[in-house]
Amino acid sequence: MPITHTFVSAKVDGPDATLVQPTDWNANHTGSSSVAVLAKTGAYTVVAADAGKLINATSGTWTLTLLAAATAADGFWIEVRNSGTGVITIDADAAETIDGATTVVLDARYDSVLLVCDGTGWHRQSSFAVDQQRVPVLAKTGAYTLTVADRGRLIDATSGTWSLTLPTAASAGDGFWFAVKAGSGAITIDPNGAELINGAATLELATGNEAIVVCSGTAWRTISRYATGLALAGSNTTEQTTTATTVVSIVTMAVTSIAAGTPILIVINWRKSAGAAAAVSIGLTLNTDEVNSGQTASTSTNQAESGTAVFVLGAREASYLRAMSGLGVTAAGALNTWRALADTPTAAITTVIIRGYTDSASVTLAIKDVRVYTLPTS
Repeated sequence: MPITHTFVSAKVDGPDATLVQPTDWNANHTGSSSVAVLAKTGAYTVVAADAGKLINATSGTWTLTLLAAATAADGFWIEVRNSGTGVITIDADAAETIDGATTVVLDARYDSVLLVCDGTGWHRQSSFAVDQQRVPVLAKTGAYTLTVADRGRLIDATSGTWSLTLPTAASAGDGFWFAVKAGSGAITIDPNGAELINGAATLELATGNEAIVVCSGTAWRTISRYATGLALAGSNTTEQTTTATTVVSIVTMAVTSIAAGTPILIVINWRKSAGAAAAVSIGLTLNTDEVNSGQTASTSTNQAESGTAVFVLGAREASYLRAMSGLGVTAAGALNTWRALADTPTAAITTVIIRGYTDSASVTLAIKDVRVYTLPTS
């Protein structure tokens, strides 16, 4: 690229022709400055001869490895541009860093970065992102380990209950961030080894919840959390009945997998028929574990009644496996309560069964409009 310099002077030439004269200064001086372009389509390691070049990644997803900073020396620079549709990861040599991070990722077409060496590490002199508002989406349906190439991405957990494992905080580097959205199941964010997130070993996102997670270089934290409140995990709106005088399963329903750390709310509509002076009882089974074999829901008066029973379960963890309570009101205004008569399961809950019986075969117990909700974990 030719560069023309014009030197301007108000002075006139002097008598000594052996000296540089002002008219010489006024002359146009043409020099030349150009940037060589090195096109690449696959993994490449920068060499000393690439100083001052533009490395143009024209296609593919691959890694550009920098030469050792000591070899490059202070003042060495290159520009890297992603002209393709893949993801280009720029990886510093061995344990060296780029502004504190081991890698820089160009994940949008025409993103670019100018890297300068100081002899011991690398720095971003300038960078250009085509669309700073662009957040690439990576859909996942099962256990996944985040990589440094996922910087700035939304991990969309579209289904299932599973764990998202983080890379080491040191490899991610200070300022690394990503977003995650839990779809139809709970997602557990699990830092590497003994590292922490928000001061804890793991972070669970209930169904429908979202978070933006940021790395400090040594640990992880959320800077934004969105909880949807109650999330419907399953429902049954078809009336089921029984006249059994011993406990039986009345409504069996599959629910979205509910992790052990997620609180649960179960709402049940029930009714009993007239026919005898007898009460009806309602119980609860989770998966195959009968948590409550049946406690009284109605009066024993010979009359038709209806009501609602509400069960609340806290997080299921060691020493707290009976953290459940239930509440209902009879037609006479009496308060009925339920409690866990056996341990709740520690495994993810995928089946909820409403059980019950009547004190007389002449009385019908009906269950309808059962709804199971998960509560936000934070």
